[in-house]
Amino acid sequence: EGHKKLGVKPDGIAEVYADLGLMYYYWGRYPEAEMNQRLALDIRLKAPKPAASEVAIARNNLGLTLGGLGRYGEAEELLRLAFEADVAEYGRGEFGQTISEHNLGATLIELGRYKEAKDLIQESLDIRSKLLGTGNPITSVFLGSLARWHVAQHDYDSAESIFQIGRAS
Repeated sequence: EGHKKLGVKPDGIAEVYADLGLMYYYWGRYPEAEMNQRLALDIRLKAPKPAASEVAIARNNLGLTLGGLGRYGEAEELLRLAFEADVAEYGRGEFGQTISEHNLGATLIELGRYKEAKDLIQESLDIRSKLLGTGNPITSVFLGSLARWHVAQHDYDSAESIFQIGRAS
């Protein structure tokens, strides 16, 4: 209510909660990150005309935090919704879907769902590599997830090779 008196729009409040949540996430303070990211998502969902991309970002951020808390089932649900929204907005095989696709794939590794995880990680990596090159820092993060997939498969030689490519970026 106080934000209305000050003329601050709910979107601005959601952005503050989202930024605060990300700060706590990067500091490893996941319970505080979760609380703020849930508030940001709730505000975005209650908006009269919620922007699909903003809701997807809020779901993606909360999903990452839940993964940090080891709550991978909950994380998967949110990350899948974010990925589906991104595909609906940008199209399959497009750059806009790659972050949520990658994050969903990385979470599926933690859940032991390796085939689906690899498909998602590989597709997001292929799109990023094609558009940004393998030397891009974000592409390197995606390479790291592919390497972790190989570690989960006990294919350490392939994992090491991929980590080396990412490190050289």
